[in-house]
Amino acid sequence: MIYSVNDLQNLGFKLGFRGYNTKSVDDVIDNVIEDYQKIDEEIRILKGQLEAVNDSLEQYRLVEISLRNALVVAQQTAEEIKQNAQAKAEEIIKEAEKAARDIENDANERMLRINVQFENTKKEVSDFKTQIENSFSVMLNSLSKSVEESLRGDNPKETMYGSWEDKREDGSSEDAAAYATD
Repeated sequence: MIYSVNDLQNLGFKLGFRGYNTKSVDDVIDNVIEDYQKIDEEIRILKGQLEAVNDSLEQYRLVEISLRNALVVAQQTAEEIKQNAQAKAEEIIKEAEKAARDIENDANERMLRINVQFENTKKEVSDFKTQIENSFSVMLNSLSKSVEESLRGDNPKETMYGSWEDKREDGSSEDAAAYATD
C-alpha cells in the first residue's frame, strides 16, 4: 500500500507490553511525513513541468507541421516559378528568333528590290548610252554625208537640220544663221 501524507499523519500504532517508545516512533513518522511532503511537492512540480514540456512539445509539433507544409508550398512555388521562368525564357527566345528571321527576311527582300532597281537602272543607263551612241552615230553619219556632199558641190545649203534658209512662222524667210545668233 502507498501511503499519502494524510495517511502517515493519522497513522497510529498499538502499544504492546514492551512496545516502542512513542516519542521515537513519532519522530520517525514526522521525518517520513516531512520527506513525503517534499517528495509530493517535487512530484507536483515535476508533473507541472512535464505538462508544460508536453504543451511546448505539442506546440513544436504544430510548428514543425506548419514549417513542413510551408516548405512544401515553397518548393512547389519555386518549381512553378522556375517552370514559368523557363517557359517565359523559351517564349522570349522564340519571339527573338522570329524577329531576327523577320528582320533577315525584310533585309533580303530590300536587298532583292535594290538589286532589281540596280539592274533596271544599269539596263536603263546601258539603253540610254546605246541610244546616245546611236544618235551620235546617226548624226556623225549625217554630218559626214553633208560634208562629203558639200565637198562634191551638191546643195551646200541643205543639212541634216534642213536648209540654211528656213521659213518663219509668219511666212517670211531668213537664213538659219540668223536664228543661231538670236
